[in-house]
Amino acid sequence: MHPLIFGFPAFIIVLPFAVAVGTALPLSLSARHPAARWEALLALLLALTLIAVAGAKLYSFAERGELGSLNEEIGTGFRYPGGILAVLMAAPLLWALLPIGIPFAALLDCMAPGIGVAMAVMRVHCLLSGCCTGWACAHAWCIPYPHESPPFQHQMIDGLILPSAALSLPVHPLPIYFMVASLIAAGVALWLLPRAQYAGQTFLVFMVLHEGAKFGLEYLRYPAAPLVQSGSLAVALGAIAVLIVVQLRGKAETGGARRHEPREMREGT
Repeated sequence: MHPLIFGFPAFIIVLPFAVAVGTALPLSLSARHPAARWEALLALLLALTLIAVAGAKLYSFAERGELGSLNEEIGTGFRYPGGILAVLMAAPLLWALLPIGIPFAALLDCMAPGIGVAMAVMRVHCLLSGCCTGWACAHAWCIPYPHESPPFQHQMIDGLILPSAALSLPVHPLPIYFMVASLIAAGVALWLLPRAQYAGQTFLVFMVLHEGAKFGLEYLRYPAAPLVQSGSLAVALGAIAVLIVVQLRGKAETGGARRHEPREMREGT
């Protein structure tokens, strides 16, 4: 694995592809809403992309407590929960400022599959750079990394390998695991979108699946990143809480309407 593609950091090459699919999917799905204005939606999505990258970098800095070299900061050090949290904070403001033509909850539903596919694409950068790998393992699919890679450096510092070793010990290809989880969550979101009971349900279910899977997979990360894992857990639990509240409110409203029906209607006579 090599962190450079055509001499450039993998992040710079992979990011445009991730932005392309992460923008194209919401734009195509927004066609379900006749009042949608694609120019405003495109501007919103591109702005959210920049905000997500900035949030991911700030979250990484908060976790590490220090800045690395320019190449290190460009090539690694982006934490997904920071990007998601930044998007969730900025999206309502941008939606209010731009004439999107789509209700906010419906906008989030359209964005969910794109987020999943874009994240799967970005994991190619993680895989090549070795920035999000797992514990050493002996499975056939585990991957060794070269001398200058993060897995090699971590294993050398912890005394697992000698500085003279040519490669690191094979490690869990955690980016591939994350990639599969993102694609599954995106697939479920696409399936649920036309079947959802209310606007926003697709996005909430996506968050539960995506962040729940990420929380579980973080146990394989080496070295551990507790701030990243706790961020995913917070997002997943928050989405679960909103789903439960909406479900309970729906039942309460249905029950209240039922109690106000004439007695013969309630009894089916």
